[in-house]
Order: sequence, then C-alpha cells, then structure tokens
Amino acid sequence: MQIDGLTAEQVTIVDRLWEMQTNDECTRYLDSLPPHKQEIAMTLMELMIVTALDQDVEHMQTYPEALYMLRNIGAM
Repeated sequence: MQIDGLTAEQVTIVDRLWEMQTNDECTRYLDSLPPHKQEIAMTLMELMIVTALDQDVEHMQTYPEALYMLRNIGAM
C-alpha cells in the first residue's frame, strides 16, 4: 500500500498501525497516544482502509454488491 503526501510523523504512525495484528493491539496503541495524535492516527486508519478498498475495486471485473443493491431498489 502506498499513501503519498504524508509527513514524517504520519509515516511513523502508519508504519506502527501496519504492524498491528489485532484490534486489541490497535486499541492499546491508540490509547497510548495523546488526544491530538489519536485523531491523526484514526484519520490515517480510515485513509488506509479506503486505500485498500480502492485497490480491491481497481482489480474487480464485476461489482456484485452494487448489482445486488440496484436490484433491491428496483433500478434494474
């Protein structure tokens, strides 16, 4: 995963988050940070999730979840 435009501090946080294996590890890490850095870390986690989803969607040939939702609202 590559996220461009991060500061050195943000890269350090992302690297730490990437090493986490469980939710408990993430929670303990976030709890160890001061409130300001907790906000930064939470934003970076969201950015990592969106980036991972974007990468998954890039490689998809079909979009079954979207088709399912469209069918359920009667758009298809």
